[in-house]
This record gives sequence, structure tokens and C-alpha cells, in this order.
Amino acid sequence: MATRSTQLANDRVGGRTGQRLSIPALGPTTLARTRLMSRIRATGTRPEASLERALTDLGVRVTRQFGSAKADFAVPSARLLIFVDGCFWHGCPRHYRRPVRNAEYWRWKISYNRRRDSAVRAALRDEGWEVVRVWEHSLPKRAGYFARRIQTIVRGRTPKFVSRLPRQGAAARRSRFER
Repeated sequence: MATRSTQLANDRVGGRTGQRLSIPALGPTTLARTRLMSRIRATGTRPEASLERALTDLGVRVTRQFGSAKADFAVPSARLLIFVDGCFWHGCPRHYRRPVRNAEYWRWKISYNRRRDSAVRAALRDEGWEVVRVWEHSLPKRAGYFARRIQTIVRGRTPKFVSRLPRQGAAARRSRFER
């Protein structure tokens, strides 16, 4: 059963549930290409792991693979969803190179992904969620930077942000009876 946000997103992209979309036909593929494409992971990638590690280091607790929109991370208390977008699959303006084989299909596919991303973002914002998208090429080298930006958003959207880090300094050294 599709949730309201996915139904809204499908309506905005142009493909209602149960309605067939016109997808360009795929040309012949080689066995090697098929093997390669089947090994591409949807979750648990290195960029995702580096961002999750940086967020954890800052004391921001995240939930993985959240909701029907399949956000990579979420902070439900702040109504914040974080997507780590792959440069190829989402058409990064900096790194995307259109494949030569099946060019018509890939043009359609990347265009569809972009339209779906913007429709999902609009639907989630209508439901009160803040959406953050990070390109995979920005991670892992700048994971700390994005984690700090996300932490700032969480602090602004949570009534009382509590860091999950252990306390430091003199207050942490005193026993709980002395406080």
C-alpha cells in the first residue's frame, strides 16, 4: 500500500499507481554489463557510511532507510530526511556522463529520476518534512562539513536538542552524587 507522499510524488511525476509509464525499449546488453549493474548497491555505500559516521560522532542519532520515500537517513524528532544521491543515477551536473549505449533509455531514466526527486521533495515538504540532499561526490572527504550542517538543522527543528555525546570536563569527572 502506497503512502500519501509516494502517491503525491507519483501523481506529480505523471505515473499514477497502476498506470503504465512509457519506457523506451532497452537495446541488447552484454553479459558483463548485466553483471556489473547487478552489483551496484542501493544501500550501505561508502558515502552513506562516512556521513553516518560523521553524524554519530557529532551525537546526531539517525534512522536508516526511513519511510516510503526510502530516505537514506532520517531524524524523526526533527522531521528531517537525508538523501545521499548517486552522481550517475541522479544526473549530477558535475560528474554525470550520459552512456553511449541505449542513450535514449538513459536520457529518459535520468530525467525521470530527477522529476521523481523533485516531486518527492515537494510532497514531503507538504507533509512538514525538511529534505536534505547530498551528492555522493561530496562524501567522504567533506562528510564532517555536511554532518555539521545537518546538526545545525536538527538543532533548529528540535525543541530541545540533546547531544548523545558523553559529557566532557570537570562536570563529567564528578560522581552523580556530587552533582
